[in-house]
Amino acid sequence: RACEVGGAWEAALQLFSLMTQANVEPNMITFSAAISACEEGGEWEKALHVFSLMTDNKVEHDAISVSAAIRACEKRGEWGMALHLFSMITQKNIKIDSLTIRDVISACNVGGKWERAFEIFSKTMQRNVESDAAVFNAVLTSCQQCGEWENASQLLSVMSQNRVESGTITFNTAISTCVKDGWWEKALELLCCMSQSKSEASTFTFSA
Repeated sequence: RACEVGGAWEAALQLFSLMTQANVEPNMITFSAAISACEEGGEWEKALHVFSLMTDNKVEHDAISVSAAIRACEKRGEWGMALHLFSMITQKNIKIDSLTIRDVISACNVGGKWERAFEIFSKTMQRNVESDAAVFNAVLTSCQQCGEWENASQLLSVMSQNRVESGTITFNTAISTCVKDGWWEKALELLCCMSQSKSEASTFTFSA
């Protein structure tokens, strides 16, 4: 775990290897820490290798290990593999959380696959998986990429309905989406809503 925090992924993998050589069976926590260390070091292939070893050792995957593997793929632009991992865990009915959803949507954004991002978000909402502000921000980034200001506006309404607080990043992304699509009136309306909320406008807000 200390190697993971320190970013020493090589040391983490060496310790992991020593455990197996000493016939010490790694558990879910051990695997998750090793995958996270690889993710922190940008070693997505090694992260996936350790992830596959969980299956070989009959250790169940959890949301932490899956999220770490997906983030490793996202950092290297491997959105296809990130989607594959997400598809695998949904088929196995592994419990997912808002972190996992945010990571796979962010991976879609990296690959410019905003349709898939919308699809994933829609399905998770149908399954009543709780989404936090980070998830909505990731989907709003998808809206920004494709200029879907109407979807961005609807997302803000859904956030309000689900009592998810809209922060500065949320408003900035939504305003930028409206401006990109030429909807200045809606952008100004959002700016007014932002001033009425607890969110503080930033330099980016006024430069959008």
